[in-house]
Amino acid sequence: MLGLQPPRIQTSLDDVLDIAEDVMKKFMFEFRKAAIKELEDITKTEKTCVREQIRNIAKVRFQEFALVIKEPLTQVIKTIREDAAKIEPKRPLDANKILYPLHGPRSQQDRIQSAPNINRDVKIVSTSERGFVINELKFNKLQEFITYPKDVRQVQRLSVELDSQGIGDNGLPHFGRILGMYHGCRSLILNLSTNSITQKGAELLGQGMFELKNLVYLNLNLYNNKVKQKGMNVIIEPIANNCACLRELRVELACNQIGSGGMADLGVHLLNIRSLDKLWLGLYDNQIYDDGMKNYLNSFAKCQAYTTFTIDLRLNPIQKSLIEKLKTYIKHKKINNFELQC
Repeated sequence: MLGLQPPRIQTSLDDVLDIAEDVMKKFMFEFRKAAIKELEDITKTEKTCVREQIRNIAKVRFQEFALVIKEPLTQVIKTIREDAAKIEPKRPLDANKILYPLHGPRSQQDRIQSAPNINRDVKIVSTSERGFVINELKFNKLQEFITYPKDVRQVQRLSVELDSQGIGDNGLPHFGRILGMYHGCRSLILNLSTNSITQKGAELLGQGMFELKNLVYLNLNLYNNKVKQKGMNVIIEPIANNCACLRELRVELACNQIGSGGMADLGVHLLNIRSLDKLWLGLYDNQIYDDGMKNYLNSFAKCQAYTTFTIDLRLNPIQKSLIEKLKTYIKHKKINNFELQC
């Protein structure tokens, strides 16, 4: 009798393949949009014989395409191998050396001005014993966000753009805690798209969202990750329960797996944000079925009338009758500025 096998450890090869898969998924997302736009007229036919001919044409063309891209893909793999062979092990970087490479720790104002990736046009509004109040901060690397001076958290507008950086769950152990320190932030743009984030990473992110109680504007982009129903809940629920001043919300969850249960829960969470005025939801390709849409509609019927409402439900097997019902609710609520993508 075979014993239980030990859990498989994630290797560098797995990391490479995960990144390749993420890039391919992003490419296919863009390809689908282009194909729908370009081939919309020929897809209207319902004749079986014609559809079969179109299918055969497409099969031949894509087989030819596969032969063309085989050599470039092989070259990419070879290049990765060559570059990896040149890597030398390095000692972990000291946070002080990252922030103050020349002179070591300095005064608080000097630390702010020398910190990595700080927007040089940032205006320092005022100073106090608790640290500087900064109008806006922008980060595009995880290391810079994590190691930014901890005594500078009074930021009005925060932008963290970390898309397609292969972060994964293992790259987020301190992320939520650091994010939560910006508790005075009123506007947040957070882009973690295409980073292989799952339930574990979502929980870490949710810990930070719990502290951001003063948000008025939130743009959250989790496109092309591995977020399911529970992962969505631990992120959105603290926003719904704590952000009493939130007026504008953009949530991009395209190419995840929240499912019908997640769609139902999302409707309940949004119903709790009574201050919300503008809402954008990206739910493209999320395995949402009729039962999930019905539950969402029950919540939507009770919510306030938004001035702006956009929702993308493409590539979800939802009946047209339910989409029409959503349109009816929108009409009754007199939401003039709306967009439905189905």
